[in-house]
Order: sequence, then C-alpha cells, then structure tokens
Amino acid sequence: MSILRSPYVKLVLVFVCVSFLQFPIPLFATLTLQSSLSVTETYTDNLFFESQKNKRDDFGTFVIPSLTLAYESPDVILSGTYFGVAQFYVNHPSTNAYTHRSRIGIDLPFLTKRYKGLEVRLVESFNFTPALQGFSFEGDPANQDNPLPGQPGQGGRAGGFGGGGFGGGFGGGGIAGNSTSIGNQGVFTGRRGSNSFQNRAGVIVRYHMSPRWIPNASYLNRYTTFTDSDLNDSLTHTLGAGTSYIVSPRTNVNANYRASISDINDGDTVVTHSVTAGFGHTLTPTLNFRARAGASFTESADRITFTSSANITKNFEAGMLGVSYFQGVTPGGGLSSTGVLTQRGTATWSYPLTERVSGFLAGGIAKNKSLSGNEVDVLSYQGQVGFSALLLPWLSGNISYSYIKQTSDGSATASRTAKVNQGFIGLTARLPDWRIMR
Repeated sequence: MSILRSPYVKLVLVFVCVSFLQFPIPLFATLTLQSSLSVTETYTDNLFFESQKNKRDDFGTFVIPSLTLAYESPDVILSGTYFGVAQFYVNHPSTNAYTHRSRIGIDLPFLTKRYKGLEVRLVESFNFTPALQGFSFEGDPANQDNPLPGQPGQGGRAGGFGGGGFGGGFGGGGIAGNSTSIGNQGVFTGRRGSNSFQNRAGVIVRYHMSPRWIPNASYLNRYTTFTDSDLNDSLTHTLGAGTSYIVSPRTNVNANYRASISDINDGDTVVTHSVTAGFGHTLTPTLNFRARAGASFTESADRITFTSSANITKNFEAGMLGVSYFQGVTPGGGLSSTGVLTQRGTATWSYPLTERVSGFLAGGIAKNKSLSGNEVDVLSYQGQVGFSALLLPWLSGNISYSYIKQTSDGSATASRTAKVNQGFIGLTARLPDWRIMR
C-alpha cells in the first residue's frame, strides 16, 4: 500500500509532472552525497525485556551506515536518506538482524514560481525491522504544520519518546538497539521473532493567501504489516486541513481539522475526527513556545477525548533545553485492535562542557490505554544521560547510559513490570561531502 494507491494523490502527481515538463532543464543544480559510519558497543541487562527473574543480559555491536543524497535546483529540491542498523550479539546470535530505514522528500519551488504563494512537499518513507522486540502500534499523527522550505521552526515533535529521538538509542532503540518508529511512543514488549514493515507516503500543501493568512492541507497514507499472525496489520489514511495566521513576526495562531481512518486487520475500523486550535510565540530570539488544544471524536468507541500538546524550547549558543507534552488518540494496530489514548511528557537538555565535549540528559514518561477493552494499559519511564566528544574534525565519540521501566496491566502486553539498563560507547566517522554535480 503506498501513496500511488490513492486517486487523490495520483491527480496531484499528474498535475506536478505536467507542470514540471513546462520548465526547461535547470542551468544550475547541485547533487551532493553525505555519508557516515557509526560503530557502537553496548551492554544490556535485559535483552528481551522480560520480568526480573527471567531477564538475560548480553553484549552487542551495532554498525550503522547512513547516506543522504540531496539534489537542489531552482525548480526542484530532492533529498533521500538511508539509515541501517546491523546488530550482532555475543550470547544470543539468533537475535542478530539488520534494520532498514529510508526517507524521501520532494519540494517543488517551481510551483511557487508559477502559482505564487503555493508550496508543495511530497514525502515517502519505509522502515523494515526484522525480529522486532519492542513495539506495539504506530502513534504519530499527520502533522499539518510540517515544515516546508523557508518555514523553520513550525514542525511537530522532534525525536519523540520511544522513537529513538534522544542520543540515537533512547526509546525505540533502547531494547533492540535500533531507532525504529514502528511502535507507539513509550511501549515495549518481550515479544520477539516478528518482522515488521511500514510504508508512509503523503503530500503537504500550503498556500500564502496573503502575507498573514496561510491555509494548509495534507494527506498521509500509512501501511504497517507484521509476520506474526497475532499482531494486527493496519492501513491508515489521514486527511488534514487548516490555516495559520501571523499576528506579528513573533506570534502566530492556527486552527486545524484532521480525519483519520485506520483499518485494523481482525480489529476495529478506527475513525477519529479532531479539531484543534493553537498558537506559537517567540518570547526571545532563543526561546520559543507552542501550544495546541482541542477535542477528538472516535466513532468506534463513541468517545470524545480532550487533546493537547505543548512545547517550549530554549536554544543556547551550542546547546538546547526542551520540554514537551502530548495527549491524543492514536489509531492502533500491532498489539491493539482499537484506538488508544496516548499521554506523553519529555524533557531534553544538551550543553557544551568544553570546546569539544558536550553533555546531554533526557527523560520522559508515557501512558497508553485502549479506548475500549484492556488490550493495552501501559505506563513507561525512560531516562538517558551521556557525553559526546569531537575527537577529530571528522570523528566523534559518545558514551551514554539508558534506563527503562514499564508497568503493564493490558492483556496484550503480558501484564508485567520490566526494567532495562543499557550502556553505550561508540564512534562516528563522517566522510567529506561528495559533490557529484554542481
């Protein structure tokens, strides 16, 4: 299932292609390849996230290649990123695996030139994770204010709780050693042996009706499948529309509507309508605050839920402090055959200790509860602390410690309490940018 299966998106792609053909081949364009290679050694005292009496420890090696190919011309900006994680364990070689992640983004400045004020972005990504160990269901909503070129600072959550967002191992990578986005923020299970594949595709459109009014629309198609027949495949379509109004150079307000339709195999068809209003304000050049509140109505559960999010970020000369909160309905799938209420709070801090050494600290708490039934009822805590150092202009190192605790009362999450302690030490080599074309 992909973006091309949607008639709506097909029409958009045809429109884009026809418009693009009217432009000559650009006289100026650059094609750049960026690459890096990381090697991390880790120790975990609970590899399979079992209860304390059944836990098993192990040493692991993660080899992580990363490639980013960027094409930029006056008419088209194309970026593609590939990220892999090869996992090797000493005592449990049966858990060795290789995870693939990829993301493609296409921005179309030529449409802005031809249709003044119009901005369009196409997005596509996939994630293949063999022998997935920590996961439950996908919970990231479509984000109507996802940043487009020239719109910095308007995006949604960066590095969510459980998505591998902190330090390259905090959250989804905490158990399996990879930064998978399969699986809702803050939920882990001891289940293993199921391969998973997820494909996302979508289109985001904004139109500058005036210097202050900026309407937006978006569509996201997400398909997630598992080889384990006990887990629920899902196909989700999300449509969004809204507008933002720039009150002043430092303040903007917005209102959005989102409809999510999730068809869960052997489960509900979860249809959720959400209406939110919010604002963003730059308190100082380095201090930003965003907040949003509204309500969601889930048809299958016949339930109205209060939804909200808030984020405050303080940027220092070479560090940052961020605090965020989110509450909303996520569509389910994986362990859950119904919609889920997700609540999550996170805090992150990083700061340079010397010219070459920085410290970071992160923590979070998340609660996930099925809207109906008791499949999922999980409370999770996570924390991570560590240091990173620039050893050479092209080589950096890091050392960190991660702690995870989860209390589960749901029938699909084994109704148990589990704890994991992990230590990481690694090196990352960044190769010089290779300009293939300029």
